[in-house]
Amino acid sequence: MKRKVISVLLSLGMISALVTGCSSSSGTEETTSTDTAAEASADTEETADEAADTDETASTGEASATAGVIWYNFADTFIANARQCLNNVAAADGTISITDADSQNDIATQDNNLNNFITQKPKYLVINNINNPAADTIAATCTENGYSYEECQSCGDVKNKKTIKKLGHNWGEWKTTKEPTTTSKGQQTRTCSRCKETETREIQRLNIVAQASQNVIWGFASPAKYPVNSTITFEAIGDGTDNESPIKGDTRFIPTSTWNLVNDYQWGNNGYTATFKITKAGTYTLTVTFQEQEYDGSQWVNTGT
Repeated sequence: MKRKVISVLLSLGMISALVTGCSSSSGTEETTSTDTAAEASADTEETADEAADTDETASTGEASATAGVIWYNFADTFIANARQCLNNVAAADGTISITDADSQNDIATQDNNLNNFITQKPKYLVINNINNPAADTIAATCTENGYSYEECQSCGDVKNKKTIKKLGHNWGEWKTTKEPTTTSKGQQTRTCSRCKETETREIQRLNIVAQASQNVIWGFASPAKYPVNSTITFEAIGDGTDNESPIKGDTRFIPTSTWNLVNDYQWGNNGYTATFKITKAGTYTLTVTFQEQEYDGSQWVNTGT
């Protein structure tokens, strides 16, 4: 029996040599020499019981061991030659029965073949494994597309390449980092929870709200006493009239088109500045009316007085 087992193991071990050169005379001679040496060694160790088993097997003509071989694809020329060589070796040896299965270059079929042989429980099981493509992925980021593909571990060929759409930023809430005032804009910042990129935006400055109490008339002497027939120049300035870059919601006061001392007088050419004379001694009251206006985003609009 020991000789049979050794012979079977040697036959399986020489599959690769036989596949690559089973028709070579040098390969055949090497196999014969090895097998003869193995048999000689086995003969020196054989017991009476093993000899009896050998005689029984020879008389019945049945192989003493079974082997299952799973090939990746019968249609492959190399595999076809390998199968023929292996079957020839098994037939010549006579001690092993080979059952093989075709995986048809399909992983699922290979797995099914393997499960079948596990159920059948052959003494030996050989798998000519399929070159299983390794799946790989280049992850998508917030700003760049990713890719998934399968790459053959043997030849490096790539197939089933698919684009993974970029994720886009996952922005957090806006947080104020600089408070706005009536004279300067503020700032807010938000951060992407995925890539930690930050984004900033301006906050519009606060509205300038004019106050009527801040309207002024100036240019008079203090105290406001003048000689008769002296020339008096004054200027009326409404609160908010110095706002050169208004935004929606700002307000201001501007002097109306006329002012009054005794009669109605027009403003001079220099804005809301005027000059007059008093020809008669007495106490006089200068009255200037201011118009309140609000900026609507494109122009100033009267709102009241």
